[in-house]
Amino acid sequence: MSDEYALLRAIAAHPDEDTPRLAYADWLDEHGTAARAAFIRGQVELAQLKDDSPDRREVAFRCRQLLDAHENDWLAVTHTFDLDFAWARGFVESFTSTPEALHGEEADLFATHPLRRLWLRKLNGDASGVQLIPADNRLTALDLIGNRLNTNALKKLVKLSHLPHLRELGLMFNALRDTAIPVLCGEPFFQRLDLLRLGANPFTDVGRARLRTHFGRRVTFSHDREPERLYTIQDDYLRAGWGNDLTQFFLQAGEHEQRLAVFDHAGNLLRIERREVVHPVGANYQQRDKTRESVRDKWLEELGYQSATIKVKRFQFGDGSGLTPFNWWAGTYDQPNSAERAGLDEAVERWLEEGQYRFAFGGSDAWFDRSGEVMDT
Repeated sequence: MSDEYALLRAIAAHPDEDTPRLAYADWLDEHGTAARAAFIRGQVELAQLKDDSPDRREVAFRCRQLLDAHENDWLAVTHTFDLDFAWARGFVESFTSTPEALHGEEADLFATHPLRRLWLRKLNGDASGVQLIPADNRLTALDLIGNRLNTNALKKLVKLSHLPHLRELGLMFNALRDTAIPVLCGEPFFQRLDLLRLGANPFTDVGRARLRTHFGRRVTFSHDREPERLYTIQDDYLRAGWGNDLTQFFLQAGEHEQRLAVFDHAGNLLRIERREVVHPVGANYQQRDKTRESVRDKWLEELGYQSATIKVKRFQFGDGSGLTPFNWWAGTYDQPNSAERAGLDEAVERWLEEGQYRFAFGGSDAWFDRSGEVMDT
């Protein structure tokens, strides 16, 4: 066994500890991989810092620069993390897979990566594919979203005994009806979970009430991502980037007011700033547009704007609009059969990046109200 492999196995076996990760960073330094080592140390440092501060932002900025420059090379080693994966403390800790892949080379990832969350796809109604997760896994969260699982599939799932660390289970967009409630409420497998996601399943209102009564806050029917999941906002139709104080921000340019959302390195909203746009009396459309652009450009210069992809958590402005200005069409989402729906495709696709309202999965739509609750499927 090589020294590197032994270090990676130690990291995978003790995912909550920093010491093995830092030992691997030292090894990388000794073997000419300083950027990878710096990224590990930086993300470990970020995880230890509890309060937002300029120092923390500076470390986050350095980590972002390293990841932007080297991520493709670091991922090329495994040839597998290409869909919905996430880094934490220097390593990929969540990823997406299929039973076919787990039956092959991806099973080996659990021996050398501190994997904590897995989205397992393409089960095709059969939960037995979960058995292919290696027995020595350290998963704390498992997403089985969109797999057509029914009551019989749940009965197979509860017989599994190789997920001892599991605390969160995602079962959204499956075929779970009220007949699944006795299994969900009666089997010990589900009782030890801290969070059970059941949105976009065809439960009746009575069934949902029964599940809420039994699980309390440990069950959710909302379309919210896990608490630490960040949304990637690219600087394409928004002005998104870093400012002088190394906070993340994006600027939303309105007709009479421009708003700046400011986030810390972890994607938490710190504040919202506003700047009025005053148009000349009698100005035509082109003149008004030029005034708006002038206000925006001046503000960006003051901010020390550095264009970049940013990562933020879900939030809304005070007037109910969010990462995209959906307030003018949000009412349509309260009417799933509205004739206006066809004309909203672009706005819907933009908002889907942020994870609310309409979600298409497996050829069908699920509709969510403003709180994320399923309205209609």
